[in-house]
Amino acid sequence: MRDKLLFLTSSRRWLASLMVIVAISVCLVIVICAKDSFYRGYDDNVTGVNDGWNSDGGNIYSLSDLPIGQITLHRSIEELDLNNMRFCTKSVDTFFEVLADGEIIYSYRPEQHGLLGKSYGMYIHAIPVPENASVLTLELTPIFSDAPPALLGATIEDPGMFMCDLFVEGISGFCICLLMLILGVIIIITDASHLRSKNDGQLMEVFTLGIFAVLVAIWSVNDTLILQILTQSPAIVRLLNYITLIFLPYFIVVFIANATNKHKSPLLPILFTVICINFILNISLTVTGISDYFELVKISQAVIVIALIMAAYFVISAVMHKQIEKRFLRIFLVGICLVALGAIIDLLIFRISSNVLQSTSLYARMGSLMFLMLIGLYLIQENHRMQIANSQALERLAYTDGLTGMKNRLAFNKVEPSLREDPDAKYMIIQYDINDLKVVNDIYGHAEGDRHISAAAGIIRDSIHDRGDCYRVGGDEFIAIIAGSDVEETAHGAIKLMERLTEEFNAKVNPPVKLDIAYGMAMFTVSDGHMEKSVRLADQRMYECKRIKKLKGVQTTEQRIQ
Repeated sequence: MRDKLLFLTSSRRWLASLMVIVAISVCLVIVICAKDSFYRGYDDNVTGVNDGWNSDGGNIYSLSDLPIGQITLHRSIEELDLNNMRFCTKSVDTFFEVLADGEIIYSYRPEQHGLLGKSYGMYIHAIPVPENASVLTLELTPIFSDAPPALLGATIEDPGMFMCDLFVEGISGFCICLLMLILGVIIIITDASHLRSKNDGQLMEVFTLGIFAVLVAIWSVNDTLILQILTQSPAIVRLLNYITLIFLPYFIVVFIANATNKHKSPLLPILFTVICINFILNISLTVTGISDYFELVKISQAVIVIALIMAAYFVISAVMHKQIEKRFLRIFLVGICLVALGAIIDLLIFRISSNVLQSTSLYARMGSLMFLMLIGLYLIQENHRMQIANSQALERLAYTDGLTGMKNRLAFNKVEPSLREDPDAKYMIIQYDINDLKVVNDIYGHAEGDRHISAAAGIIRDSIHDRGDCYRVGGDEFIAIIAGSDVEETAHGAIKLMERLTEEFNAKVNPPVKLDIAYGMAMFTVSDGHMEKSVRLADQRMYECKRIKKLKGVQTTEQRIQ
C-alpha cells in the first residue's frame, strides 16, 4: 500500500511537471507572437541610419560592415525629423564620440576595474541630437586593435520606443534564461537532500544537471541585453558570460560521465585541472593587462571542443558496452536534436531577417530549455523511482530475518490486520521450536548453531511452500500461518512433510546433533478475537509436543550427539 502511494505521488508530480512544460511553451508562443505584432505596429516611426556613412577618405560604409581600426564617419541628417527623436544604437567593445555639426554631443569611454578587463561587451545608447543639426559625425575606436568598431542597429527614433523595442526583442530570450535559472535552482534544491558523495567524490546526476542549467542561463542572458539595461553595468554582465563559459564544459561532461557510469574515468580530474588553469590564466592575464577575456576566449572554446569529444567518447563507449539506459539515451538524443533544430531555425532567421535587432539565438535557447526539461524530468522521475526502490529495500531489511531470509517478528506483528480483511477466512497457526539448540551452541559453537537454525528454517519453509507464510519470531522459534479452505488437513500434511524432510536431512548431512523440531497448532478465525490467543494455544501445544516426544522415547540429547 505504501509503495502504491509513493508511485501515485511520483506519477502526480510527473503529470504536474508535464503541465508546467505545456504552460511554459504556450506562454513563450504568446510572447513571440505578441513581439512580432508589436514590431509591425511601429516600424513606420523608425528611421534607419545604419547605411550611407562617408569616411574621410570618401568611402561609403555601413555601420554593420566597418574596416579594422579607428575610423571617422559622417552622415547628413538634415532631411530627418529630429523633433523628440534620438540617435539610438548598440555598441560592442567600441569607444566613440558623436558630433553634431562638428560639436561633441556624446562620448562613451567607460573606465573599468582591471578585473573586468578591457571589454565591456554590448551597451545601449539613446543620444539626443540638436533639432537643427545637419551632419552627424562618429569617431569610432575599437577597444581591440585587430577588430573593427561595431555599432549595431543605428536608428533615429523616439527613445522610449527604442527601449521598448529592446525589451520586446530581448524579453523572450530573457524569459527562457530565467526559466532555465529557476529550473536549475529547483533541481539543485530538490536534489540537495539526496546528494551523496561516494568514496570517489562522485556528484549525483540531477545535482550536476542543476548546476549546468544555472550556468547556461547566466551565460546566455548576455545576448538578451535585459540585464545590461536593468543594471547599467554591461562589463559585469560580460564578465559573468566569460566566467560561466569557462566552467560550463566541466559540468556537462560530469553529468554525462555519471549517466554513462564513467564517473571514475581519469579524464575527469584532467579536465577539471585544465579548466582551473584556464580560469587562473584568464583572471591573472586580464588583471595584469597582458591580455583580455575577449582575446583568451579561444582557449575556452578549445576546452569546450575537448569536452565535447570527451562527452562523445563516454556516450559511444557506454552504448557499445551497454552501460547506458536506452530510455535515457533516447531522451538525450531528442534533446540534442531540439537544440540543433533551434540553432538551424535561428540561422535561417538571421539569413532572411531585415531586423538587425532581432535575437539570433532565441530558438536555440528554447531548444536548450526543452533539453534541460526533458533530461531534468527524466532524472527527477528516476530519483523518485530510486526512492521507492530504496524504501522497498529498507522495508525488506526491516521485515526480514538476516540469517534465514524468512519474515521476522516485526513482520509477524503487523500481519493480523491483513488477515482480518476476510471475516469468513480460517487460518491455522503453527508454532515451531528447535530442540536442543542451546546444546549445539554450547558444545559446537554459534556457527554450528546458525547452521542448525538455517536447516530448520529451510525445512519449515519447504514444508509450508505456497500454503502460507513463515516467520522466525525468536532464536529457535518459528511460526507459520496457513490459509485455505481446509487448513486442518493442509497443516497436518505440512507437518508430515516437515518430519520426513527432517529425517532426510539428518541422514544426508549427519549433523553433530540430530535436528529435531517440535510443533503445535491452533485454529484462528476473525470471530475469535485477537490472534494472540491462538498463538498462545499453539505455543502450549508445541511444548506439549516436546513432552510427548520424550514420553514416547524419542532419542535423548546425549543420544543425538555423535
